[in-house]
Amino acid sequence: MKHQRINFWQLLRRTFKSFNKREEISLLIFSVIFLFSAVFSYQNIADSADLEKIQTGQEVKSKSHIYSEGLIGEIKRLNPVFNDLNPIDKDIDTLVFSALSKYDPETGKFVSDIADHSLSTDKKTYTFTISDNIKWHDGESLTADDVFFTYHDVIQHPDFKNPILKSNFEKVKIDLIDNKTVTFTLEYPNSFFYTNTIVGILPKHILKDVPVSDLGNHEFNKFPIGSGPYKLEEPYKTLAGGSSQVNLIINENYFGKLPKIKNLRITTYPSVDFLIKAKTALHGVPKISEEDLLQNLREDERFRIYKYTLPRYTALFLNTETTILADKKVRLALSKSINKDDLVKKLKNMRRMDTPLMELKQDEWLHKSNIEEAKGSLFDGGWKIENNEKFRKNIQGKDLSLRLISKAYSSDSKKYAEIKTVLDYLQKSWEEIGIELKIEILDDLTFKEALVNRNYDILLYGQDLGYNLDMYSYWHSTQANKDGLNLSNYTNPKADALIESMRNLFDSENDEKKQDKLRQLQNEISEDVPVIVLYTPEYFFAADDRIKDIVISNMMSAGDRFASIAEWYFVK
Repeated sequence: MKHQRINFWQLLRRTFKSFNKREEISLLIFSVIFLFSAVFSYQNIADSADLEKIQTGQEVKSKSHIYSEGLIGEIKRLNPVFNDLNPIDKDIDTLVFSALSKYDPETGKFVSDIADHSLSTDKKTYTFTISDNIKWHDGESLTADDVFFTYHDVIQHPDFKNPILKSNFEKVKIDLIDNKTVTFTLEYPNSFFYTNTIVGILPKHILKDVPVSDLGNHEFNKFPIGSGPYKLEEPYKTLAGGSSQVNLIINENYFGKLPKIKNLRITTYPSVDFLIKAKTALHGVPKISEEDLLQNLREDERFRIYKYTLPRYTALFLNTETTILADKKVRLALSKSINKDDLVKKLKNMRRMDTPLMELKQDEWLHKSNIEEAKGSLFDGGWKIENNEKFRKNIQGKDLSLRLISKAYSSDSKKYAEIKTVLDYLQKSWEEIGIELKIEILDDLTFKEALVNRNYDILLYGQDLGYNLDMYSYWHSTQANKDGLNLSNYTNPKADALIESMRNLFDSENDEKKQDKLRQLQNEISEDVPVIVLYTPEYFFAADDRIKDIVISNMMSAGDRFASIAEWYFVK
């Protein structure tokens, strides 16, 4: 008997036709589930393989011509109007985007980037003229329309979700004059305004139809188009193990000097341990503050270590509107009872700081610790210890008790250990002079609400000045509200006048006058004690010694290390 040969697909069709309706639906559902499971499993295997390569550095080793950096943290969204919220994003944006102006660490000045500018005779209107032949990474021309879109259509839009950046351009009139010209008109002269124009420009031709409220979550932020010296080769990768990676290639159409290093890779790691495992494949590790990581890299002869500080500090902001802290005698006692030198010895890689202008004044009486003088100041303010009680009371019998708030951090983080050390020290120091300290550690949302409503006696907080050295936002009395950054609710007419007068000092010949007024402002703030500045972090940049012409000086942001990247080169 001769067997008939049956085609597999014919058999499958016959079988499927024999199913009833319920069996057909069940088979279809099973097939879809099986297909998705197979794809998901494959992706997990691929992700695991990529993760292992990234976390051990295997992938980078295979391409040794790439300059590779490693950082602890994560890449979130590569968009210059949001990068204040994540320092790693800000570092990468420095390479991908260009701006109207930029900071030059070599001179310590703000200089032109894609545009020259002029200032009107009344010092209120800034006119920016875009340079010729500025191109986006996709070859389109960058025009004044893109600048207007970035500042007017996005930053000034009611739905824009970066309040810090948005506040810099409130009540600023922005006008598009022509294809190359845009103007910014202020209500009042402000010599610090130019520093606000370092924001990377966004491409209107790509983002014009995106609602501003959706911009923070748009796919553009994974694969942005900029006009800086480097461009993304592909969307940045985020892997299941907590690492992320971006690959950059040279932008051959860049208007400025082209870097000698053509390829650059930045990889983030979830912990110090993962970064140390990958260090053999890295050429640079910036912004190191972890002691174990620093020690490991110091012991590696391949790395050269650069030390630097940034304009940021940790301080105690004293709410001068509360009943107890409205009295300067109590604020002075709090300050005089803290031995900052003793405190920073208990912390790793911190430097004492005495003023919000990043100055050391340890030889001045106001900044010298003295327990007996602290007790005397409280006594003069009517706060006494009677009947061997632990804490002081005033004549009405009210306890000298203060409420301090601080943000919560993960218990296994470096920041948690730092804050705990500070709080333990403060509680012990103030208990010694008869002050009860009630400490509240708040989650992110509760902390932000307390900050906005000034719901505290004392706030332990880190202040990052960034590129903005205008003291208006931090110390002018008009900023002592829920929308301002005057966290001490500090009011002083003389301080206000000094801040306002500094805004009217333009041109380099007035630099000395501005510095003199800054010193006067510092004296006012020191005398009033609305804040107790404690310390500033010391950071370290470990760079492969084969990379030459790295310049680390006058840093105001960790991304300023890239200011001289056009000069960097490898030595074999």
